[in-house]
Amino acid sequence: MTSNPTFFQQKVSPYNPFRAPASPVLSEQNQLSQHHFDQLIRAIRHVLPFLPSWSLHELQCTCSQVEPIVRDFLWRRPQFQSHPTFDSLTLLQRFLKALPSLRQVTRQTIRDLQLTHIHESLYERVPKTFFTDLIAYTPAILTINLAHASFFDFSHLPRTDIQPPVPWQFSRLTSLDVSHVAHMTDPLLLQLATALPQLCLIRLDGTQVDHGVGQLAYHCDHLHSLSLKNTPLTDEALVAIAKFRKIHLTELDLAGCGKITEAGLTMLARYCSHLSWFGVASSPISLATLQRWDHRFWKYLDIAYCSQLHQDIRLSPPSPTSQAKGMTLYQLIMDAPQLQHLGLSIPVLHYLLAAFQRQSQPSKSRISRLILHELPEHTPLALVEDILSLFPRLSYLKLVRGYYESDFLHGTYTSSTRPIQDLARPDITDHTLQAYKPARANEPLTLLLENQRELVLGTSMQYW
Repeated sequence: MTSNPTFFQQKVSPYNPFRAPASPVLSEQNQLSQHHFDQLIRAIRHVLPFLPSWSLHELQCTCSQVEPIVRDFLWRRPQFQSHPTFDSLTLLQRFLKALPSLRQVTRQTIRDLQLTHIHESLYERVPKTFFTDLIAYTPAILTINLAHASFFDFSHLPRTDIQPPVPWQFSRLTSLDVSHVAHMTDPLLLQLATALPQLCLIRLDGTQVDHGVGQLAYHCDHLHSLSLKNTPLTDEALVAIAKFRKIHLTELDLAGCGKITEAGLTMLARYCSHLSWFGVASSPISLATLQRWDHRFWKYLDIAYCSQLHQDIRLSPPSPTSQAKGMTLYQLIMDAPQLQHLGLSIPVLHYLLAAFQRQSQPSKSRISRLILHELPEHTPLALVEDILSLFPRLSYLKLVRGYYESDFLHGTYTSSTRPIQDLARPDITDHTLQAYKPARANEPLTLLLENQRELVLGTSMQYW
């Protein structure tokens, strides 16, 4: 009679949780063909922008064919935001520290740096050699975005006061965004323009630049896109832009430049009449000056908050046909063959609707995106249908409401809570827009209602 085997006498299971997993064996029927594998690789390229960083690193370890694709994607545009553990400043410091030890092929991969909203703390600072390191170790970089980067100032540039001065430049840098950088002044802009003559696009929104813009237009021969929103720009800078850029400049945004006058805009219209991106919101532009530009090239036009333009159309009757003084505002906007993005205020919209009602032909406008400012209180919802009849190809409509009296009386934004069917003429509110269904149900339409105070970029007086 035998007893049960003890623990040591029992047969040990061959299972080992720490053993290396066997490579999967696929039958010939389950193996991917080269054609299907190529399709998978092409699909991965489209999926990469939507994956978080940790998923990208896991995907990089799958196979040797996918690894270089993911590696190039990671290093082409390094990410410094939305990290679960470290803030943007720490990630930037680690990136700059790792640059000297990177392989040359990896350095050549870096093309785009997004350094927006990186702020220094009391104990953590951006290295003073940050710009010098980028010059030395990222020779193939194309785009640098320093918008709202409060740390960037003159001290980060390579020193030129030593003898002999050390020349520096980004040989391939074509796009630079220094919008809302507090230390961006004319001397700093002059040094950037001298060292970066190949710039094609630059954003200077919300900076304190004026005379340096003329030097920028003089040194940068390839400059075709320039944004100067909310800057203390004067007519002297506009004359320099018109003199040096002429036919080369195709995109210009002067929204919020309160110091420019009609004389500077007239000079600009004389030499830069073929702009495709033209923003003059909150400027003293008049209808006569606007007629000087060639509307056939317009793709983007922003004429919101232009008081002089509103006064001109108030004095002239709305007409869809030409007058003795030239093309009407209706013709400039509605007959523009390439215009797709439009920003305007309520007075201009009423003028366009009145002129449209005087003609029997349907609208031929190609505008697909419209931003309507100064929406008055108690505006009927029927205005949306009028806008859709005026712009039949519209797919995006943003309504920007102003400061209503009821907002201050009640201490908050008010909206109607009554059902739509109980209202004879429902007003435009968040509730009515959510329940609104346009008559053209087969074409998608995005409707947004924003408050003007939510569009303020900062707390300083220049944004109010």
